[in-house]
Amino acid sequence: MDLGTGGASNEAYGVFKIDWDLNKIGWLKIKGKDGEIENSFFLKGGSVMHQEVFEIKDLDSDGKMELIEKEGEYIGGEWESKENWKWQISVYKWDGSIFNYDEGLSNLF
Repeated sequence: MDLGTGGASNEAYGVFKIDWDLNKIGWLKIKGKDGEIENSFFLKGGSVMHQEVFEIKDLDSDGKMELIEKEGEYIGGEWESKENWKWQISVYKWDGSIFNYDEGLSNLF
C-alpha cells in the first residue's frame, strides 16, 4: 500500500494483511537480519547521492513474492554507472506468517 510521500523525493510503502470479513487491516511483519521484528515499512526514492528502492518480485520462482529493499550510496565517478554505487540489499521471504530476512536471496545481487 502506498502510504504517500515520505519526504521531498521519497514515497513510503507498507505491506498489510486485509481481512475483509472482519473489516480489519494489519501490518505484515518482517524479521530483519538482526532478528528484530518490525512492521513492513519501506521507502522508495532518494536523491543524487542516495537511492532507496522497494520491489515485490518472485525471485526464486516458487510462486511466492519476496520483498526486496535496496539502499544505494553514490561513491563517485560517472553517476549512471552501476559500478559507482554501493548497494545494501535485503530480501525478505514469506513463511506463512512473517517475512524473514533471507541471506541467500539477498546475496544474489
